[in-house]
Amino acid sequence: MRCYVALGLLMLGAASAVSADSPFGHPFADDADTIVPITSYPLGQSEVVAHSQLRELQYYWVQKDLCDQYGCLIVLNDTRLYKVAEFRIESHLRDGSKRWSANLLDHPLLPTDTITRVKTASIDCERPVQFILKHRKTKETVVMEGTTDLCPTPHADNLIRINIKLPEVTVDEKQPQ
Repeated sequence: MRCYVALGLLMLGAASAVSADSPFGHPFADDADTIVPITSYPLGQSEVVAHSQLRELQYYWVQKDLCDQYGCLIVLNDTRLYKVAEFRIESHLRDGSKRWSANLLDHPLLPTDTITRVKTASIDCERPVQFILKHRKTKETVVMEGTTDLCPTPHADNLIRINIKLPEVTVDEKQPQ
């Protein structure tokens, strides 16, 4: 009996020592001061993370197959200071008039972000495209327009790189005399 009590006290002491050596909190802190680790998923729900990664992987392969079959339009924001707020393609209406489509971006493209869309134009493959860029700090708006080929072409992707080159002016105070 004494052996079991001593063993139980020894195990209780080991358990308290393990919690005191935890890197996520201080051994003398109360519950209000506890700092939990920052993770990319909710603790204890690893199956949710696994399912979301599996869905992303399935979406990737479906998109890759569609790009191989029809071709894709890839838009790359190559600017440093601007985000691409809107991306529109000129649509043809049944009455023959033209208008800009709804915004094709789920969220603004930040610098170095890309978006991929499958090319599925049925008529008039050379289509005007419009990008509305907003400066990230000053909120200045810049509208860029161009044309791109949206005809389905197997194994051929179009890449649009968006970049703004601003002229720099320097004034030299020292003038030759």
